[in-house]
Amino acid sequence: MLLTNANINTYTGTVINAGTLQIGSDAVLGTVTASAATNITFTGGTLLAGVDGLSLNASRTIFIASNATATINDGGYNLAINGTITGTNGSCSKPVRGP
Repeated sequence: MLLTNANINTYTGTVINAGTLQIGSDAVLGTVTASAATNITFTGGTLLAGVDGLSLNASRTIFIASNATATINDGGYNLAINGTITGTNGSCSKPVRGP
């Protein structure tokens, strides 16, 4: 499954359970809190950058659930994750960038 969301969302949390969530801006992931907080949770699946120069806000914490695998794919673009990636007994992978 590929979901592309081009709108600005005002909710405060995104859960990626399976499939691929392609994003074109930080704003589609919901409201950024004033201080660092978990607002992206992986229980599986892939976060895919859909544009070059995509930068996730430093207050946006990514949590990987226990025994889950999170894949962060830059899609061949420059992607900056400025917040913390956290979790216990989960794993995070990033595909090797192609030519």
